[in-house]
Amino acid sequence: MIGAMVSLFPRRPRRHLKSMGKEHLFSTSNALVDLCRTVCLEARGSGYLEREGLYVYDAATSYYLLIMSSFHYRWQAADLYLGECFTIIRAIGFYKTRPAYPPADFGARAALTSEHDLNFIDEEVGRRIFWTVFVTAR
Repeated sequence: MIGAMVSLFPRRPRRHLKSMGKEHLFSTSNALVDLCRTVCLEARGSGYLEREGLYVYDAATSYYLLIMSSFHYRWQAADLYLGECFTIIRAIGFYKTRPAYPPADFGARAALTSEHDLNFIDEEVGRRIFWTVFVTAR
């Protein structure tokens, strides 16, 4: 998330580091973004798509990598992260609308929550990422 924010607002972190007297840590904002991208890719690992449970935060990570790649003109990587984010959200199913109130029948409610627990914050994050990526791809 830090790398995406530095990509969007490159002068602000430089000013902040300068005020703290640590401007020597990163020569440019691109150096900070590259470090954030490297840490993100290493933390996520190479086999993250083969894990048992993908979640909305995996899609958010792909979205942040998309932002970092596109603002630094790495178009091929940005296109791949866009497709990856879109595929993860569609595979999880967070783009689907669910009823605002649980159904009266408990069996029907159990069928709704079989894939994921009804966590409204994660559902909203998933929907917002889906529609942002959907509009970006258009």
